[in-house]
Amino acid sequence: MRDHVGRPTRVRTARLDAFLRAARHPRRRAAIALSLFAAVLATTGCSPRESDRKASPLWGLVGPYDGVDLRELYRRKVRVVLLEMSWASAEPADGQFDERYFSAVRARGDQFRAEGFKIVLNFGMQHAPAWVLARPNARFTNQHGRQYEEHDVADLVFERGLRPLAERYTEKVFAELGTDFYAVRVGGGPSGELSYPWPTRTQDRSENDYWAFSAAAAISNPVPNWRPCQPSPQGEARRFLHWYLDSLVAFQRWQVDTVRRFYPGTIAVLYPSLGVSSGDIRAAIDDNLCGGTAAQRSGDLQRGYNHAGQIAALPGDGVAVWATWVDNPEAVRRLAALARARHLPLMGENSGRDGPAAMRSAVAEARRSGLSAFLWVRASEAYCFCQGLATIDEYTEAVAG
Repeated sequence: MRDHVGRPTRVRTARLDAFLRAARHPRRRAAIALSLFAAVLATTGCSPRESDRKASPLWGLVGPYDGVDLRELYRRKVRVVLLEMSWASAEPADGQFDERYFSAVRARGDQFRAEGFKIVLNFGMQHAPAWVLARPNARFTNQHGRQYEEHDVADLVFERGLRPLAERYTEKVFAELGTDFYAVRVGGGPSGELSYPWPTRTQDRSENDYWAFSAAAAISNPVPNWRPCQPSPQGEARRFLHWYLDSLVAFQRWQVDTVRRFYPGTIAVLYPSLGVSSGDIRAAIDDNLCGGTAAQRSGDLQRGYNHAGQIAALPGDGVAVWATWVDNPEAVRRLAALARARHLPLMGENSGRDGPAAMRSAVAEARRSGLSAFLWVRASEAYCFCQGLATIDEYTEAVAG
């Protein structure tokens, strides 16, 4: 370590030690010792208050970036962008990759890097090609036999026969794009988050949909003949729910392990909403999963939002927790506590469609909760200057503090 003019700090410390040894009186010695402590702090360039101060996040913006002047965006202190892909677009037929699509994605990434941006990659496994979704058991199925078709997400949780296809796509992505990314996002459910599908909405309520009743799911289901809301004299509700939640944890681990085979950097797992507590789980079991508890009425339990169990199961290195609702202080603070307990970095984004007040709150919460990166959703909203949405100018002002 060197002082402000480049001399080794041990020279300065040696002189102070000599001065301290020369002081014979105990009170003088104590006073000089305090001076020495202050001098060491000054030499290292820190103070107790500064050492406790959280670093500001890297500020980012989610695309699409059509019509956005990237150089001007960088001047506005935006440093992170999201490179988004779709499995369906990349592999329109089984084993036939669209090389022009990969070339365009690669060129876009090169453009971002040339302008100085760090890139988060979302390689779009949640957008399954039609030929994948046409395969048996490719769709999530609820206890009533209804398949989930609102989004193009495949059931990679239970239909493990589809996973080699997703692994082949993942390998192709990194072979084509390389590994120069700030982070790579995974989640695998609708909207790319770690989750089961949303419950069906009818009028003003959500149906009580548990998405684990395909033929593929029945293979590992510990109570394959039991259905939610039936009596469970042998603990069927408890056994089913723990298996249901644990299956999503195993799916998370498969995603992380798959990406890790091809990418050595940070893998960020997307966690939505508030999450459910152990009390929510116990209450639902007592309810025989009839949909009568708060966590079931909101749909959070059916979607598998067991954040505590999921984050506890993450590997210790090279992963990050990604909050998707930073404009909700309670949601991000819950995830921040879970991330801190595992010594994992926290990244995140707001939920979108925010006005100026909500955006300022989200930016402040990103700082307060210690996010290493925050991305505003989305550029199309920031640059439309419409409908009361927060603008790029207001985002810049919030980031400037």
